[in-house]
Amino acid sequence: MRVISFFFKSLMFLVVVGGLTFLISREVLLNISITQLKTGTSTLRAQKLQPGQPTVQCTNSPFAEVPVGIVEALQLTFTTNQAFQAELVCDSSIREPMILASFKLAPFVTKKPGSSGLLWGKTTTGLTLQLWGRQKSVILSGGELISNDGPLQIALQPGPIATCNAYGFTCCGEASGLGQGDQTMRVRDCSASCFALCVARPVLLAFTSQPFADPATRSLTLSDIKEVTFNYVVDFGAAKGGTVTIYFGDGQTQMLTDSSGSFTHQYLCAANACEYQSILTVSDTQGLQAMATNLSMIKIRASN
Repeated sequence: MRVISFFFKSLMFLVVVGGLTFLISREVLLNISITQLKTGTSTLRAQKLQPGQPTVQCTNSPFAEVPVGIVEALQLTFTTNQAFQAELVCDSSIREPMILASFKLAPFVTKKPGSSGLLWGKTTTGLTLQLWGRQKSVILSGGELISNDGPLQIALQPGPIATCNAYGFTCCGEASGLGQGDQTMRVRDCSASCFALCVARPVLLAFTSQPFADPATRSLTLSDIKEVTFNYVVDFGAAKGGTVTIYFGDGQTQMLTDSSGSFTHQYLCAANACEYQSILTVSDTQGLQAMATNLSMIKIRASN
């Protein structure tokens, strides 16, 4: 009985000690990360520069006729959800940001997606750090870095213009992905497709015909034989299934569910000459459609 009691008390002791260690470690790592951000702001403060001022520090220009530039911003910009750097931005349209120093958050601490960093000056910008279910918000205003428990509770001014990855977002490929969730256009690399989430959409890999269509004009001409066989190959993406529908251009359609296959159709032209536009569409089981491109269309000319 004593052995069981001792075992139970020992187990409870370990649980309590483990829990306290977890909580203390979490706070220590978050505070180390905030200290890193404060060190970054000290690097910006040491520049003693203000946006709108010309400075000889802005000299890394590829244009000899523009030797000195104007300070556009001093900023802490994240490059990943953990790494960030202090930057001096001069005439961003012609110069790359000057990296003053590089930093990294404490192990396991990450920046919450949706923000890119902090701007120095009269603006008020902020971000949220997160670790193991705990969040701390950081606000940079008037040159002072303020931290609070919990996520940001107020809407602040946008942070630095950075890469899509700096926000914790993804550049969605227009043909292969569909952006969902939050979007930002304050990015240097993919302003139209930077989303919090990219869902793989179906992709049409090949759409050909027999007789062969001219690959440049995507068209073919029929004379004696009015029958055409259309072949296709598709990738349904994450859904792993869907439907392929062909619109023959004469009011008739046909549907298949295989990732590759063929349709055979006979065109009946009652006039001296007829034109049809065959169009292939692809939808997956989640309702997402493949992007319509020139590859998904073949023009048919028939003559008697």
